[in-house]
Amino acid sequence: MTLLNGVAMFAVFTVIVPILIHLRKRRKSKVVDWPAMQFLTRTATSRRRGVTLENLLLLLLRCLLVLLFVLAMARPAIESGRYSSWLMFVLLAGCGLLLMTAAIVSGWQRRNRIIGVMVAALLFGVATATLSVRTESLVDSKMDRDITLVIDSSLTMTLGDGEVSHFEESIAQARSLVESLSGNSTVSIVLAGPITETVDGSPFRNLRKADEVLGMLAPVAGGSVLESAIQQATSLLKRAPNTRKQVLLLTDDQLCTWESIDESRLAGQSPVNNAAVSESALENTLPPAGGSDAVAAGEGRSLPKRLSNGNAFLPARSSRPYQREGKVGFKTVSNAEIACAAIMAHLPKKKTNISVDRLHLKSSLVSANRPVPIEIEIRNGGSTTVQNVAVKLLVDGREAATDSLIQIEPGVSSTVRFLHSFPRSGQHVVSGSIEIADQLSEDNRIDSVIDVIPHLSILAVNGSTDADPAQQSATFAQLALDPISLREPPNGDDIGNADEGNLAGGNVSRAIIATTIEATRLKEIETLEKFQLVMLCDVPRLPIDAAKRLARFVEDGGGLWVIPGEQADTSFYNNWRVSQSGEPVMPAQLGERTQWIGEPTPDGRIPRLGVALDVAGRPFISDLFERGDHDLADVSLLRFWSMTPSEQAIVGMRLTNGESLFAEQSLGRGRVLIQSVSLARRDSTFPTTLAFPVLMHLWTHHLAASHAVNSNIEPTTDFLADLIGRMDPTERIGTLQLSEPSGSKREIPVLWEQDSPFAQIGRAAVPGVYKLNRGDTGAPLVSFAVHRNQDESDLSVVSKDRLSEISHELGIEFIDDVSQLAAPVASESVGAEIWDTLLFTVLWLLAGECLVTKWIRSRRRVAPIATSASNGPDDSPFPVPPFATAMKSSSHWEDIPVDNSVGAPVGAP
Repeated sequence: MTLLNGVAMFAVFTVIVPILIHLRKRRKSKVVDWPAMQFLTRTATSRRRGVTLENLLLLLLRCLLVLLFVLAMARPAIESGRYSSWLMFVLLAGCGLLLMTAAIVSGWQRRNRIIGVMVAALLFGVATATLSVRTESLVDSKMDRDITLVIDSSLTMTLGDGEVSHFEESIAQARSLVESLSGNSTVSIVLAGPITETVDGSPFRNLRKADEVLGMLAPVAGGSVLESAIQQATSLLKRAPNTRKQVLLLTDDQLCTWESIDESRLAGQSPVNNAAVSESALENTLPPAGGSDAVAAGEGRSLPKRLSNGNAFLPARSSRPYQREGKVGFKTVSNAEIACAAIMAHLPKKKTNISVDRLHLKSSLVSANRPVPIEIEIRNGGSTTVQNVAVKLLVDGREAATDSLIQIEPGVSSTVRFLHSFPRSGQHVVSGSIEIADQLSEDNRIDSVIDVIPHLSILAVNGSTDADPAQQSATFAQLALDPISLREPPNGDDIGNADEGNLAGGNVSRAIIATTIEATRLKEIETLEKFQLVMLCDVPRLPIDAAKRLARFVEDGGGLWVIPGEQADTSFYNNWRVSQSGEPVMPAQLGERTQWIGEPTPDGRIPRLGVALDVAGRPFISDLFERGDHDLADVSLLRFWSMTPSEQAIVGMRLTNGESLFAEQSLGRGRVLIQSVSLARRDSTFPTTLAFPVLMHLWTHHLAASHAVNSNIEPTTDFLADLIGRMDPTERIGTLQLSEPSGSKREIPVLWEQDSPFAQIGRAAVPGVYKLNRGDTGAPLVSFAVHRNQDESDLSVVSKDRLSEISHELGIEFIDDVSQLAAPVASESVGAEIWDTLLFTVLWLLAGECLVTKWIRSRRRVAPIATSASNGPDDSPFPVPPFATAMKSSSHWEDIPVDNSVGAPVGAP
């Protein structure tokens, strides 16, 4: 017998309570000699023996009630095949209890009481030995058990031999196991995908319902995290009622799947060790644990051969559960075990798979009619060389461009670059696709959602007092970003109000609208939210109100570009801080304005100060340097500001003398950039180079990118969709409708923060494009894409040695079929719990105790002696003594204990 809650046995000492109550109720009598009492001695002695036996019976019933209740709370479990030992234990322990009770409460002599207690203790010892000395018990396949099915629903589970996929075969194995379970068993289902999902209703007590749910499951696609799934499986076992608990893992031998578990093992964290497992016993092999909210049809294939022995995520079969801090092992609170087994499918030996792994836009902010570089990465995840792969760029489902890769070797990635411009603003679905017949067609396409803004609005604040436009930084900034605005300067209320109707100069659409105003007119701008970027060109200083307003604009997500002129007030810029937090606005401290005078070379030449082409703090600068199609090497600088970047700042580019050219930092949701060289002709030749407008556009879009919405997420990301500007705040809509890639729809709650709406999407597992629509009209509001796990397209197989090492460390036993779960895989079994039987017995004993008490009271209730008419009290020649009259009372007569000595007891006990 095994006690699953042994701590409760400390309450066994409460059995002394009814004994103490019994002893307390025994009242001693005072003996008074009375000669006539000797004639009643024989009758009184016989009556007293009956009363003692009746009290002893009641005491035994009450002690047995307490003992059985305490034993039920300790949750005893009987091993299979040990019922005879349990019956012997009950008989011996019952006799010992009876003997000990008799020795304590009876009137035995002291010597006999000691002998009785010693014999009772011997009986208790023999009873315990009948359970401790036992043969190895086998596992009964029909024993009630709790099964958790962990089903791998990753993309590679759709592979298979012939017409049946690995997933379908795993479902068939799981359903076969469910059919073989006994009626009181439970089944939990966990789907191991990009997100671990537990099927609603787990653990299932209705096995028929569990079988129906298994038949409706489908692979989620993407990768799988087995570590998280096994942790969830062991947590589900905590809620299950039976003592024999098993986990069955149904997966394949893909390398990335097992590497995820191996990484947790190397980190000293076992999936089972981290899970919250109850004190209930876990034993022998493991059944399936899996689940998902998505329900559909699945696939599967033939299952693998046995690779090694052991119990999954548990101690070795020959050992009891153990607990080692910081090491892999099964953390157990009691002497319970979890058994873990795995049925593993094998990937094909010859693997052919080409996948689209990544689609990347080289610009963080995309505006209409502006060409954007798009990169599509293609990888060969199979074992054979593939030639002539056609790569297509699709925009909103239509082919926009095509290219081809001549040859891709196994394990090699190649990148195809396209240049595309979007004619209209809004959200666009950009896809990379290949046309090839391989084993995994689901990874031949990747979708991304791109948010295209109508145009980029820039406000250039000109603070120069020089009358020559060639000596003004604002002139060259406007010329590089929006040359048309030089011919059509805004006036009055038109500042920042350009729309689609006036974006064209002639037949050329404008992707950037640059508005230039004098620094003195900055206060005329009612709201800076009309712009994505503000440029301070040659502005000496700002009024306090304007400085606070501009800092708030950056914190809310705007961009700020500072180009200090020769009149710049260093004290203003160096002390410019956010009013609330006190954080500095500038990413660098301005020093002195320096004129370059280099040391002459031996031949008498003065070295030129230029741009260092080996320092790039941002990826878009690195790409520009790597391509080499620029003339930045021809830049000559004459005057510059020395700068000391802060610790948080990123130096984008440097000068050849080591000074910083661009320094950038984040401020709230926005970004701030400061450069050390003005754009005036007397300071540098930078504006005359062909690379100048390229750099201006790159930095402009980077600084304004905080306005961009990230509509492409990973499966494990908790996504919150920003609906600001897409919904009317006055309507206060509570829910929206989400359309998933599979075609299913579900309701999504809308969270309102004042007048700002957000949709709480949560985590989405299925790769593809999701659309969020209004529930009443069905009008589209926003779309986003969930990317696929790139590692899932790699069909590399884990080696047998590595798999055996992992299974040995974590205790996973690999089996061929679910029928092997009934094999004797542990040295001992916990068996079936009998606490419910004990509680049922307690209830019957309680009822029996009530009946016995009522029976005893009825026996002790005697009717008073009737007095005849002729022989009444007045006719008696002798007066009746008061004591004799009292003896006729039934209550006194029944309760008076009579001593063997001659005399009359006085008083009732």
